[in-house]
Amino acid sequence: MSLNKLDVLIKKEKILFITNFFPSYRKSIWEKLLSNKKSNVIFYFDPIQNEGIQVEEVFFSDFNNRENNFKRVKNFYFFGRVIWQSRIIKDCLSRSFDQAIFLGDMNILSTWIGLIICRLRNKKTILWTHGFYGKENFIKRYLRILFYSLGNKYLLYEQRGRELMINAGFDSSKIFVVYNSLDYDLQKKYFENNQEYNLKRELNFFKTPNLKTILFLGRLTSVKKIDLLIKSLKKLNSKRVKFNLLIIGEGPQKNLLKKIAKKGLEKGWIHFYGKTYNESELSKLIYSSDLMVSPGNTGLNAVHALSYGTPVGTHNNFNNQMPEAAIIEDKMTGFFFNEDDSEDLSLKIDLWFSKFNINLNRAERRRIINEKYNSKYQIKEILKALNK
Repeated sequence: MSLNKLDVLIKKEKILFITNFFPSYRKSIWEKLLSNKKSNVIFYFDPIQNEGIQVEEVFFSDFNNRENNFKRVKNFYFFGRVIWQSRIIKDCLSRSFDQAIFLGDMNILSTWIGLIICRLRNKKTILWTHGFYGKENFIKRYLRILFYSLGNKYLLYEQRGRELMINAGFDSSKIFVVYNSLDYDLQKKYFENNQEYNLKRELNFFKTPNLKTILFLGRLTSVKKIDLLIKSLKKLNSKRVKFNLLIIGEGPQKNLLKKIAKKGLEKGWIHFYGKTYNESELSKLIYSSDLMVSPGNTGLNAVHALSYGTPVGTHNNFNNQMPEAAIIEDKMTGFFFNEDDSEDLSLKIDLWFSKFNINLNRAERRRIINEKYNSKYQIKEILKALNK
């Protein structure tokens, strides 16, 4: 019997993967799930771009022969945060499937009902979620416990989230830490190319390009507190200019930040680069920078920076952090400063370049990317959860 005929005879497990939308950084995971021979994964998502996260239209044309694996839904927003997703309830009721993966966001009302339907139909469910943040009040904590209790298994972004879930009474054997990732294979290629050809600093938009360069990478929003970083660098550069500041991204605070940064812009040590999704371009800018600082909170921008061996600084209040902050090894691959304290941020930036352990080379700093923050590791844990 041919292998093709044998594949037909093997019953594949049918998995519903229900999420809110499709961001480009999930491309590698979706590809690997679609290529998995033991399961048939059907993705539910709203194709409309959300919050500046790019939708990869080319991805879907590459899988024209698998168009039945993509189900478009419509996200309806109420009060700015609450979401209802079309067709989810209907398909949870009527479709034949074995397991369902839901985004573990309790603001998605259709997910609550979908989880209940799956329980009634005896279908296993997985919630892919941040878990507990550690700062929930009594009511929010109770709602989270109730919501998560509707699921059977959990995919968490970090060990801290896993510990908080266990402390809340959830079974540790049902919790799988998948971390987070970007386009690991592409970034690894660019990193190796930059190393091989000894990339020269591509920062000629600064008056003095050879100064140590601090990078901010992400959306220019109030929660990121970029004004704190500008204030800290103003202090460090007050007697003589020691640092450049490169800001990559767009957002509602851009004009305000430019006003705050006026003197630095005039003197040529601050540059607003704007938004780019071109990874070749980003790889050179990140690799050319000496330190990435995310003063409000840090998320995938920390993974992005360390993918090119660029260390990361952010604040030390993990209750107000994104889970990816755990990627930083203090004084080795970055540092933590006291939240909202521009004086301490100035001190930690100065110490990073004068005293902290900066002897690791870029390849050594990105070791954790190779070990955990990549789609291969994530798929291994996702499949482990599906097979549990």
